[in-house]
Amino acid sequence: MSRPSTTRLDVGLCASFDAVDIAGTVVLVHRHLPVIAFSSAALEPGSPVREFVPPPPWAGPSADAGFRLLEPAEPDAPIERVDPSALPEAELKAVRHWRPQTLGELMFNWWD
Repeated sequence: MSRPSTTRLDVGLCASFDAVDIAGTVVLVHRHLPVIAFSSAALEPGSPVREFVPPPPWAGPSADAGFRLLEPAEPDAPIERVDPSALPEAELKAVRHWRPQTLGELMFNWWD
């Protein structure tokens, strides 16, 4: 059985996540939270991540290791449905400045 192609994507130092493309699925791993989301769209540094997709079948070991695998409805949720009160003040300041529209924009961003 052959291994799927894997490419680490350069998201830069300001990103809140790391990313890897595994056979056409972009895996987004938050840098500070044990959270993983998946996208079918090519990343454009500085632009919001779009087109979240369900976790692929091969993502199970990540959940077994303690990561929370996000379903598409979670990062697509409007920011008004999110309680940001647990965020540190610096992050709350960034939210007020950048004004994310969705939870995905809040979690997977390129803010400085």
